[in-house]
Amino acid sequence: SIENKMFSMLDSIMNRDKIEAIRQYKNALISKEPPLKILAMLGRSYSQLYTIKRLFDTGCGRDEISKISGVKGFVINKYINYGRKYSYKQLEDIIEKIANVDVDIKQGKIKDGLGVELLIFELTI
Repeated sequence: SIENKMFSMLDSIMNRDKIEAIRQYKNALISKEPPLKILAMLGRSYSQLYTIKRLFDTGCGRDEISKISGVKGFVINKYINYGRKYSYKQLEDIIEKIANVDVDIKQGKIKDGLGVELLIFELTI
C-alpha cells in the first residue's frame, strides 16, 4: 500500500539515508503515485510526528497518544523514536519547508517531481 511505502520512505528520510529515500521516491513515481500526494503524505507524517512528540513529552501514554493523534499501535513507537531525533524547532522548520514546496509547485515555480525530490534531498542532509 502507499501508506507502507510512505512509512518506509519516511524511515529512510529520518535515518538520513538519502540514497534509499530517493530510490523509494523514484519507485513511488514509477508506481504512478503523484508527487503532490507524496508531498501531502510527508506533510501529514511530520505533523503527526510533531503532535506525538508533544504528547509524549508532556507525559501522555501510548494509548492516549493513539486516541488523540489517530495513529495506531507500533507506529506510535516509531514516531516516539523519530521524535527523539528532532527538536520542536527542527520539526516546525520541516513542516514549513513542506508547505513552501507545496506553494512553489502550485504557483508553477518548480515542477512537482523535482520539488519533492529536492525536499527529500534536503531532509536527508
